[in-house]
Amino acid sequence: MHMKEIDVSRRGFLKGGAVAAAVAGISMAGVAGCSSKPASAGSAAASGSAAASAVTYKPETTKDFDVVVIGAGASGISCAVRCAEKGLKAALLEKTTNIGGASNSVFSAMVRTPEEVGSEVDAWVADCHWRVDATAIGNILGHSEEAFNWLRDNWGWGFTPVNSMGVANWKIDVPYKDRPAQYQNMIDKSGVTLESGMTAKQLVQGSDGSVTGVIAIDGSNKATQYNAKAVVIATGGYAGNSEMVAAAFGRTPLCGGLPQNIGEGLEMAWAAGGAKPQNYGMQMPHQTYTEATEKLASTQSDFESKYPMLCAYAPSFLNVSELGKRFRNEGILYNADAAANSTMFQGDYHWTIVSADQLKKLEEGGLAAMGVDKKLTIPPNMLPKLDSGEFDLNTPWPDATKIFDKMCEVGGGFKGNTPEDLAKAASMDPASFKKAFEDYENICKAAFDSQCGKDPMYLIPMGSGPYYAIDTRVNNLSSVGGVAVDTSFRVLDEKGAFIPGLYAIGVECMSNLYNDTYTGVGAALCTVYTTGYLTAEGIAANK
Repeated sequence: MHMKEIDVSRRGFLKGGAVAAAVAGISMAGVAGCSSKPASAGSAAASGSAAASAVTYKPETTKDFDVVVIGAGASGISCAVRCAEKGLKAALLEKTTNIGGASNSVFSAMVRTPEEVGSEVDAWVADCHWRVDATAIGNILGHSEEAFNWLRDNWGWGFTPVNSMGVANWKIDVPYKDRPAQYQNMIDKSGVTLESGMTAKQLVQGSDGSVTGVIAIDGSNKATQYNAKAVVIATGGYAGNSEMVAAAFGRTPLCGGLPQNIGEGLEMAWAAGGAKPQNYGMQMPHQTYTEATEKLASTQSDFESKYPMLCAYAPSFLNVSELGKRFRNEGILYNADAAANSTMFQGDYHWTIVSADQLKKLEEGGLAAMGVDKKLTIPPNMLPKLDSGEFDLNTPWPDATKIFDKMCEVGGGFKGNTPEDLAKAASMDPASFKKAFEDYENICKAAFDSQCGKDPMYLIPMGSGPYYAIDTRVNNLSSVGGVAVDTSFRVLDEKGAFIPGLYAIGVECMSNLYNDTYTGVGAALCTVYTTGYLTAEGIAANK
């Protein structure tokens, strides 16, 4: 199935991103038998990782499988189902009662044909300052269409070509609400054993270090040991663990992913000797979040509550750092990943500045009156809902001034009659903000941005106050990577040798694809399906 019907430039393509995969070379050699034991904190590699709990769990029951996959998200389900199709006895452990994970709310995937890879790999590597694995990128790009055609041909998934934030992607046609049932159908018909409510705690290792199983506990802390020739970690990273994110990333973005993803899978891998990659700590900052919108939702209409969020996504408003300094061309907001990363570079949050004169423009002519000429990069499910008709750039904003005053009452923003007053209210440095405000006002009046190069169309003067500062933060959708793997998704130790029987897929295997941060539109969804599929192919080929 060839679906590329949308032209995509090199830069647009690179915004999509991708992930690593290879089938060849996966070996089951070295799987030990009766001398297996749980991996403990003391057995962790010299990576200095905080290993899994030092508690040793004593299993009350034992179950035997060919493959055990930990985590029933898109990567885990794809891997387990494909293993079962290949004749392997597969178990899928999920600590919650839900399946599908974050993929249940993802719009599209970046998929490419083998013919489209070619020179794109060199460009990708250059954009990441050559600190990536070119073979991993090329391999996943070359196999993504194969994996997605498998989903379509074997399991009835539908895809449609779509331009997603400027990138040629495959839209997932299955509605969000129907995806868990779609996954359950895959599990049931393939014969995979799904064990819900089971939290994996420790890997079981032979005397030679090979992984031969995993111990998991249920809601009453009853432990079960699952013996297997291959154990696949697909636990979704650690974005739900704020302390772990802060220690690894140096910032504390909001968790926009699944709160249950707290790093247990990575800790087990580290305890079994898996190494942290050189660029450990990468995250997936992506969407903009305004606390004010959530606080206004209980008293205002959906549209009114989203006024602050819409301003935070629009290119026509001044953005300043925590201390009040302008730090970017606000036109970057049309690239969600670039915008999120620019915020994270300078701090945990920034301020979106709006004036009374600008609010009057919004009340009269909507975002179009502020020079906004194309759709904002707001996810479709977050767009305002109107009582009649659909929201567009020309939709007037009734009572915008009143709503912004309300924002300052309920929290999520501040107000000041002068720039100095606003800086004090928001705990910015008054001198820094005053200078940034005056410089920006002069830039707007001259219709030439000598600081950051913003398009004159978006240079709308602030004019008269009062002035408002919207607390603007970043949603972190997931951590990226966390354990070293080779292009066959085998977990590597500190010496670069693979640990027999242990694999990591999905977001946890992505460290060799990016330099220091994820950038992509649909790349993660491409990653999880393709890595699950290809890892199963490799395990089955070497059973």
